[in-house]
Amino acid sequence: GEVASPGQDCRRTGAICPEVFTLSYRPDDTYLGYLHELFNTPYIYGSKRIKGGHQSDILVGSGCADFAVYGKRRQRSRKKFGYTYTGGLYKLSSKRTKVHLDDEDYYVDKKNRRLSFTDDGDVRPGDLLNLPDGHVGVLVKDDGNGYLDTGDYLMHTLFREPEIVPIKDARWGNIDGKEVLRLKR
Repeated sequence: GEVASPGQDCRRTGAICPEVFTLSYRPDDTYLGYLHELFNTPYIYGSKRIKGGHQSDILVGSGCADFAVYGKRRQRSRKKFGYTYTGGLYKLSSKRTKVHLDDEDYYVDKKNRRLSFTDDGDVRPGDLLNLPDGHVGVLVKDDGNGYLDTGDYLMHTLFREPEIVPIKDARWGNIDGKEVLRLKR
């Protein structure tokens, strides 16, 4: 048997029609696992609600803040997570730590203390790194030294589909850091 797609004529403003079969991958049911569902979807500046749902929820694509919120929405958390812009993410967080880079590319708090990056540290996988001038990414893993620095891995979307890269390679001009946010559970 053959399988056929409805073709390029099956599209709507802001999305393809629901008759087009889409497939996504999720390695597990964690917050980071759900974010993988948006891999291979395009970056959409200012992604929004369209007929059929939000562009992120229907796997059309996302902006950086909507990408960060998507995983929490998919986990069906008790707290409903609404899509927002990077400046509104603090309203969805349970912990907010102001950060900046020191001379050795480590992120430090307002007392110039390096932040530990472990499953039970100051910063954990799944926390958000909210950068100055309107970009956000999700912290994935430490580069092996136990502290948050520019070599640690970030999951984000910016001008292309989501990717996992070292923070220093995130293609954002200012990676100095504004704050680390821990989303509510």
